[in-house]
Amino acid sequence: RGIGLAGGVLAVMTMVYTGLLLGAARAIPFWSTPALPLLFLTSALSAGMMSVTLILSIYMVVEDKVVAAESNLLKADIVLLVIEAFVVFSYLYLVRANLAAKASVDSLLRGELSSFFWVGFIVLGLMVPLSVELTILSSLEDAGPEGRMVVTLVALVPGLAGGYILRHLVMAAAIKSPLVVIGR
Repeated sequence: RGIGLAGGVLAVMTMVYTGLLLGAARAIPFWSTPALPLLFLTSALSAGMMSVTLILSIYMVVEDKVVAAESNLLKADIVLLVIEAFVVFSYLYLVRANLAAKASVDSLLRGELSSFFWVGFIVLGLMVPLSVELTILSSLEDAGPEGRMVVTLVALVPGLAGGYILRHLVMAAAIKSPLVVIGR
């Protein structure tokens, strides 16, 4: 139990580490916000839940048995996807206080990175997994292990790709603030 608790604490620290590290770069206001570690935490939790569900679905096919925990994992991931969507849009709204950060947000929402944001993250990373997981939950009892695995692959592989795309977009959208020299 103690090792599990220590592992959980270390896992959470690993999830927020990138956000804390990027937040220390004061020259890039898009990263310099306390909301970035929260964004990475919710995204990592969702990606972890998707990964565990995906592995569980493969296990169920290999062992030819159904595991009851699958529906709980899907329900938890649905909640995490909704929280992640809320955190992403809150982050994009709150970070716009600085001119460089506003330019970063504009490049994501309307600029050169917008197609990756809307199609890659919003559609593939949030909408596809959310809609397919809701569909899976309503027909979970009727499907066999193979059917569950196929539907899980259709939902979770794009979801995992969307999590990667989100991290890539956070890095790619960074715009440095102009250097301010005292007295000029």
